[in-house]
Amino acid sequence: MTQTDRLIEEVWKRGLSITPAQAYERYGCLALHSRAAEARERGFDVRCKIRTSNGHRYGEYSLPVEQQHAKEA
Repeated sequence: MTQTDRLIEEVWKRGLSITPAQAYERYGCLALHSRAAEARERGFDVRCKIRTSNGHRYGEYSLPVEQQHAKEA
């Protein structure tokens, strides 16, 4: 199972969001933006919301509600 597969099944389809730091810690993923792009190529509408904490900006990736429990095409 690839990192993209795991992110789709274990995070996004469950209605959760994930940051790059969390993706690295949980999955060893160094390029969450690339995994999100791969999921988009498979038809998932992965969205990124920019967050700011302590002056640092980072992305938080999630799926819209209508795709959270969908089966992969």
